Amino acid sequence: MQQIAAIGVVGISAIAAMPFRANADSLAHVGSVLFNSDLQAGPLYEVGSPQYKWLEADLAASTKPWKFLFFHHTMRTSSIHLYDNYDLNDELDTLQLQRTVGALAEKYGVSLALQAHDHVYERFNPVRGIYSITCGGGGAGLVAEEGAEVVFV
Repeated sequence: MQQIAAIGVVGISAIAAMPFRANADSLAHVGSVLFNSDLQAGPLYEVGSPQYKWLEADLAASTKPWKFLFFHHTMRTSSIHLYDNYDLNDELDTLQLQRTVGALAEKYGVSLALQAHDHVYERFNPVRGIYSITCGGGGAGLVAEEGAEVVFV
């Protein structure tokens, strides 16, 4: 039987709804930032906004070789939320995140973006050096292909 490895990110949906959290010294070589990407609450990370400035300052100050971002709404997806526009600004949420958060991630060498929102598991080849993984099974179980077994590691 084929096994599918899934990275469990406990509570990312609930935690990512909280604003401004950093844990840059949690691991010796990893800097991690968790931030609020809820577009329904408004343009929290537009260029010049308090959250954008906070995120940029935190990423700029990090000397860690690997930087991870954790957030709820997806920057890259092929699932149901691909065409969301929660803040009704005529720009798809995924593109808005890529333009703002994605640009900061690229500028400051983020290695990995972990997201939720879509209740699927997706991982993407790196785009401008950033790996994107969607692990949205926190509020619902992940469904495996027929004949496969989901294994949480």
